[in-house]
Amino acid sequence: MEKTSSVIWAITALFLGYFSFAMFRLSLGAAIPSIILEMNIDEFRAGLLYSIPLWSTAALLTPAGWLADQFGRKKILLVGYLLLAIRVLSFSYSPNYLFSVISLLISGVGSGMIVPSYYSLMGVRWIIPCRRFCSPS
Repeated sequence: MEKTSSVIWAITALFLGYFSFAMFRLSLGAAIPSIILEMNIDEFRAGLLYSIPLWSTAALLTPAGWLADQFGRKKILLVGYLLLAIRVLSFSYSPNYLFSVISLLISGVGSGMIVPSYYSLMGVRWIIPCRRFCSPS
């Protein structure tokens, strides 16, 4: 019973963490008009603010998967969540455009560390056992 409870808590924590990661991605796009007005920047720079986390996430997906294999999925996932959370908070209080770019770049690095670790942990915890016992005959 206790093992089942810990698995449920682990899956819930992974889901909530991934949900917050997805909300960060979606809310940044919705906040672009406000960011343009508040920072007094043009659409090109605002588009860079939106795309920088995507670029850094895409660039780090494969290296983060390798790091997760070398150092452990849970450690890399935790580091990714911490980087994402700290840099999203610093982005919300950023005084200028350059600090915003740096914050979003590092939050993208955190996101890039989250994705391979998350899918790997979910595959080990959920999909692989289901394939063994739930596959159609």
